[in-house]
This record gives sequence, C-alpha cells and structure tokens, in this order.
Amino acid sequence: MIYASDREVTKEVNTAFYDALKNANHNASLYFAPDKNHVSIERELGMPGDNVFPVILKFIENNLSCTDDNIKRFIIICARLNPIYPIR
Repeated sequence: MIYASDREVTKEVNTAFYDALKNANHNASLYFAPDKNHVSIERELGMPGDNVFPVILKFIENNLSCTDDNIKRFIIICARLNPIYPIR
C-alpha cells in the first residue's frame, strides 16, 4: 500500500488497512510517499525521479511469481493507463 500526504487520518486509515491485511495473512507492504498526494502518485507514476514506481515493482518481484515477460507486460499496462508514462 502506498499512502501520501501528511494528514494524520490518511496515515491512520492506510495503516489500519495494512494491519488488517497482514492479520489475515496476506502479503502487504506499506510505503509512505511524503512528497506525493493521491493525484501526483498516479500522474507521476514511472516518470523520471518517481520514487513510487520502483516500490510497486519491488513488491511485485518479491510477492508474485513473475517472469521478466510478466513484469514487462505490467509496465506496458501502466503505460497505456497513464498517457504521460515515458515507456511505450
């Protein structure tokens, strides 16, 4: 899970959801992106200097049975969803 903003309620809600996932024995990780908000996370995903996309890829790599082709497909999907994504 990725959360942003310095609002305490955002941290509380996301931490509670993360804890619930972990308590239900699901793979989960929690990442705070202090320089982002809910719009900029999506808008800047994969852009140069983005610190969120590597966290997403690392979670996938660590928690899913992915081949290199699957990761490439994931990146292509992201590119199609975000028109300013730099990889086509």
